[in-house]
Amino acid sequence: MTSIRLRFRPSYVSGKEGTLYYQVNHFRRTGVIGTSYRIYPHEWDEEHACIVISGSVCCYSERKAVLQLYQSKINMDMDVMREIVNERENTIRRYTLEDLLDVLRKRTNSMSVFHYIRSQIDKKNRMGCYGTAKTYNNVLRCFTKFREEKDIAFDGMDNELIQEYEAWMLHAGLRRSSAACYLRTLRTLYRQAVDDGQAENNDIFRKVHVSVGKTCKRAVPIETIRMIQSLDLSGKTSLDFARDIFMFSFYTRGMSFIDIAYLRKSDLRNGYLTYNRRKTFQSLVIQWEQPMQNIVDRYAGQTHDSPYFFPIVRGETLADRLSYEQALQRINRSLKRIGTLIGLHIPLSTYVARHSWASIARNMDVPLSIISEGLGHDSDKTTQIYLASLDKSMVNKANKEIISKITLI
Repeated sequence: MTSIRLRFRPSYVSGKEGTLYYQVNHFRRTGVIGTSYRIYPHEWDEEHACIVISGSVCCYSERKAVLQLYQSKINMDMDVMREIVNERENTIRRYTLEDLLDVLRKRTNSMSVFHYIRSQIDKKNRMGCYGTAKTYNNVLRCFTKFREEKDIAFDGMDNELIQEYEAWMLHAGLRRSSAACYLRTLRTLYRQAVDDGQAENNDIFRKVHVSVGKTCKRAVPIETIRMIQSLDLSGKTSLDFARDIFMFSFYTRGMSFIDIAYLRKSDLRNGYLTYNRRKTFQSLVIQWEQPMQNIVDRYAGQTHDSPYFFPIVRGETLADRLSYEQALQRINRSLKRIGTLIGLHIPLSTYVARHSWASIARNMDVPLSIISEGLGHDSDKTTQIYLASLDKSMVNKANKEIISKITLI
């Protein structure tokens, strides 16, 4: 007879996390299968041999999510191991403890879907890609709800399951565009799992809709940019700051808000701003223009002891990440109010600055290749190979011409 139990080995250091492991008993012999799941002593229920998730013991949501994923993976591990044991015991052929442990270790060492997505979220957070981490987390929550919190192995993912997931999202009231976004992101994570050796290279998304039609217009004409720049916002500090961030984004060729928030003073050298996009890690070089300087000068008093240009974040901690997200929400709310003040018929946001720069540049007959270089696009490999040979001065010249249309310099 064979039995399998989950065990907890506390750390030798008081207050540190201990390790969970599986104890396998086979005809009075005992073996151990290790795991990467680490929990604190107060998170372990010895009597019931399970993780404590609910109640006052688990006080914050991120830790609770980790423990839920651990428990989900453990449940799946136990189901898989019991199935393997039943298969062995229902055959005439005898097997040893060593044979059993070898098979069990191979099966339990592979990541489940939930656990793998969580590992990618943690990875993106460590890299500072908070927007991507947030997107992955939203996908995890949606897929977990669809699965009724029951984890699944990658070899259980197939065309039929993905079609059911799409139908479930639409039935739950999600728009087609939102469902397609979730599916695209899940497909990205699945392909990454294939690259990491966690999943088979199967085209399980071929029968669902991962693309949508054209999105609503996000660009505004140059006349609207002038109206935003010249709008009298005296005494309206929050609106004025939002307008400055919007214009700074436009002046810097549509710089994303996260790059603005973490833009360091040391990034400006010899009249050029050099930074790496947080989304793609691509290095961009922008010629520094007077309108940019005018904006950062207005906040010099608030940032004299900070390495950053703007008073949005102070470092790379979790608290700073929350500050960044809250600031983005406040700024976009303020921009919508600005849009209302000038009679704009589309919601004004930081992203409109990026779209508008590209649209205005195109209307000025700036070559598409230079626009792509200015925006830092790198998704089209063929375009990027061609863009690599472009002289950066062509991009800066185009940007200077665009800014001059706004500031009349």
